[in-house]
Amino acid sequence: MNKYNSPDRSGSCGVGFVCMINGSKSHQVIRWGVEAVKNLTHRGAVGADGKTGDGAGVLFQLPRNFLRREIERAGFGISHIDNLAVGVFFLREEKEEEIEALLKQRGISTIGWRTVPTDDDALGRAALATRPRIRQLLIDMEGVEGEKRELSLYLAGRALEKAFGADIYISSLSSKTIVYKGMLVAPYLDRFYPDLRDEALESAFCLFHQRFSTNTFPDWTLAQPFSVLAHNGEINTIQGNRNWISSIEPDIFHENFGNENDLLKPVLSGDESDSASLDKIIELFMFAGFPPEHAINLCVPPAWECCEYPAHDERRNAEAFFSYQSFLMKPWDGPAAIVLTDGDRVVAHLDRNGLRPMRYTLTED
Repeated sequence: MNKYNSPDRSGSCGVGFVCMINGSKSHQVIRWGVEAVKNLTHRGAVGADGKTGDGAGVLFQLPRNFLRREIERAGFGISHIDNLAVGVFFLREEKEEEIEALLKQRGISTIGWRTVPTDDDALGRAALATRPRIRQLLIDMEGVEGEKRELSLYLAGRALEKAFGADIYISSLSSKTIVYKGMLVAPYLDRFYPDLRDEALESAFCLFHQRFSTNTFPDWTLAQPFSVLAHNGEINTIQGNRNWISSIEPDIFHENFGNENDLLKPVLSGDESDSASLDKIIELFMFAGFPPEHAINLCVPPAWECCEYPAHDERRNAEAFFSYQSFLMKPWDGPAAIVLTDGDRVVAHLDRNGLRPMRYTLTED
């Protein structure tokens, strides 16, 4: 069956996903995701040129068959297609060799760079003037144990961000997922990225997002989805949330990160959007071992203090669960609808008070 999480129409952007709940992959799922985000054009900002927008994008599973073909076309080699990982980079400077060198130091083997095909006629003047170079780094993870690959790439990404700062932006760096996004309006998404029209591109899910920013200026790096989530609305408590993370930052530690816990800090930046900050926190929790549905409930719990539960024991258990969590994380509060993924599962979540309602449909297939 196909599951579609539709956006609400009262917020500041549109968000949702399409997925095959049996896990089967197809190009049709990506086409549906692109079609859905195009139908959300009214949820995004459009510049005077009719093409510049606050951002639109999609996130889906790594299309291995498509990338196998691209690897062969480029004359590259890979140990096995199941060992493939891809980093999607927005680059302002010539940093490719330095990026590869840093990854090599961390035991990660690179295959080569792929310049992502684009059609600049799909961009407005403002977007074109600030357009980064968009390149995909193909990576062979043969030397890294399967269950440690995503964690290894996450820490590598943090190391790259620390080393190169604003010279690079990592849209995604994963052996499971990939992101296509930009500072454009949704109807031009698959025109700008011809890859999205390729039948070889397949996934079991597609997260999508059309942005209208109310708290940041448009920027290529603030287009969504981010690494793990897409978010509709605003986190009204964002300054308090960032302050809370800053206050506990010296104590942030987890054995999963070994001797590299310092790479995690600073966890957040005041220069990023509220959505980007939430993405970083959820991603951090997931790599610390929290499943995605727990990670999002940790940050955005229901209003458990006044919830009504059908049975006394259930109420007592829920109150104990959320009360315990409140000592670790203060709620990220405000009207928000969120979809996120760990690459295997897709999760949809409401804000604490249901101010960004979400709808879903299970279809016959």
